[in-house]
Amino acid sequence: MPRRYHPVQLETFVLRIWREASGSAWRGEIIHLPDRVARRFGTLAQAGAFIATYAPGVDQPIDEQIDNPAAEDSSGDSTTDY
Repeated sequence: MPRRYHPVQLETFVLRIWREASGSAWRGEIIHLPDRVARRFGTLAQAGAFIATYAPGVDQPIDEQIDNPAAEDSSGDSTTDY
């Protein structure tokens, strides 16, 4: 049976992390490349929140995405390709 085409949403980010001196806190900056929006952050949770604005549900565990009935087409096949 031929595979059906499923549109793909692709988001690209650049993440930089650094610390000024040994023992100091890590800092970072994340840039969403398509629109060049950048945010500075102090925790990975802040970076993750920025990513989630472009990819809603990205923080949901993969098992929940696969088990979600809305993610299945009428044939019962999962629409998620890995």
